[in-house]
Amino acid sequence: FFSCNQDIISEEIVATEFQDAEKDSLVVLVKDLNRQGTVARNSADYQEALNLHFRALNLAETAKDTLGQIFALNNIGTDLRRTYSNIEASTYHYLALELSNNNNQYLRMRSMAMNGLGNIFLALNKIEQAESYFQQALSIEKGLDNTLGEAINYANLAEAYKINNDLDSALHYYQKSLEKNIIINSDIGEAICKRAMGLI
Repeated sequence: FFSCNQDIISEEIVATEFQDAEKDSLVVLVKDLNRQGTVARNSADYQEALNLHFRALNLAETAKDTLGQIFALNNIGTDLRRTYSNIEASTYHYLALELSNNNNQYLRMRSMAMNGLGNIFLALNKIEQAESYFQQALSIEKGLDNTLGEAINYANLAEAYKINNDLDSALHYYQKSLEKNIIINSDIGEAICKRAMGLI
C-alpha cells in the first residue's frame, strides 16, 4: 500500500514537472515573439509586428504568463499607434494598465502603458490627459531609477508643453531629457532634444 502511494505521488511530481517545463518553454516563446515583433515594428513592417505580437498574446494567455501578456498588449498598442489607429491602440494600453495594476512586479510595464496612453492623448490634442499620464509614468521611472524611461517621459512632457505653447516649461523638460540622454550616451535622444530646443 505504501509503495502504491509513493507511485501516485511520483506520477504527480512528474506530471507537475512536465507542466512546469511546458509552461517555461511557452514563456520563452512568448518572449521571443515579442522580440521578433518589435524588430518588425522597428523595420516599419507593422502588419508583421501585429501578427507576431498577437501570437505572443495568445500564447501568454495559454501559459498564464501575465508579464508576457502585458508586454504583448503594450506592443500591440504601440504597433497600432504607429499606424495612427489611436483609439484601437488605447484599448490595448488600457488592458495592459489593468493587468499591471496593484503589482509592483509589473511597474515598468505599467509605465509603458501610461506612456502609450499619454502619446495617444497627445496625438488627439488632449494635452491635460497626456500630461497626467506622462507625469505618472515619469514618477514610476524615477522610482525604478530607469534613466532611459526618465529621458523619454521628460521629452514627452516637453512636447505636451510645447503643443500647449508653454515654451518655458517645454525647454525645461527638454533640458532634463537631454541630461538623462547624456548619462546613457544616447546620441539619438540628445539629437532629438537639441533639435526641439533649437526649434523652440
